[in-house]
Amino acid sequence: MAQLPPDRVDSVAYRYAARSYELVREGAFWFVESGGARAPANKQAIEFMLQTLAPLIASGFPSAAEAAAVDFDGGSGEISVSLLGEEGAALVMSFAEKDEASYYVRTAPDQVYVVQTRFVDELLRKMEDFLATAGEGGGA
Repeated sequence: MAQLPPDRVDSVAYRYAARSYELVREGAFWFVESGGARAPANKQAIEFMLQTLAPLIASGFPSAAEAAAVDFDGGSGEISVSLLGEEGAALVMSFAEKDEASYYVRTAPDQVYVVQTRFVDELLRKMEDFLATAGEGGGA
């Protein structure tokens, strides 16, 4: 489904109903930005998330009628991924829970996939999951 090389990812923007934040790379360092504030990020947590994102594989496809009925606007969130040297988002994924075992994931108006919950849970993270703890920093 997604074919994004982790070493080329420049930023990852998370949008949830209650909160939005962005992970931003500057050279070897990562930062978490939200509401005008900026803090060092946990590079290992970001690298783990990017490794999950790179080979994200669909486990199925909904019918056209099923896909059309999914409420992505009231869904579980949205992730936008930008690559180094490219304008705009290389990939935008919207998520809506299908059932306990899977999510609907939309990557374009007419592209909806079913992805297992265990993979989506590694992507849909809280901002706090990416903040560096004392002594970690956001770099190499």
